Amino acid sequence: MGIGVFGGFIANIILQMWLEKRQSVRVLKLLKRELEVNLDIIRDNIRKNLEKMKITYAPLELGIWKAVSNKIDLITNDKSLQAIAKAYYQFDTLEKAMDTLEDHEALFLATDQNATERSTELKKRVLHDIEVILEHVREPKNEEDKTVISYTKQAIFEIQEEINRRDC
Repeated sequence: MGIGVFGGFIANIILQMWLEKRQSVRVLKLLKRELEVNLDIIRDNIRKNLEKMKITYAPLELGIWKAVSNKIDLITNDKSLQAIAKAYYQFDTLEKAMDTLEDHEALFLATDQNATERSTELKKRVLHDIEVILEHVREPKNEEDKTVISYTKQAIFEIQEEINRRDC
């Protein structure tokens, strides 16, 4: 009788470990997809619009990151977790910079164009904001070059490596 209970206990532990492993792979795949979508948004929307001096942009996808933040312990590889956190920090920084740019542009547009000194200063700020953001969202020049894109690519790579190690 004791052996059967012990065997059931061990089987339950193995089942729980297997379920946790499957859940962690699912979370990693969802995060990877969200990072890939954001990479496309940065390349095809934000950067291209700013290069044309258009301020509007599509917001980044952050829903999966927010939804799984309470399950972050499922990502046991520190390197993967660090890469993911850095990428999402870069997204947050980018969105704040874009908000500031929008504020500066709104002030510029609302300024009486006859007030040339203030108008010129605001236009300089808008152009400076665009320059800074474009530098932040450009393709990296080499492996040491850190941009939103390089951080995102690194996170996608680390997630795929983790999925490959864990996939059931």
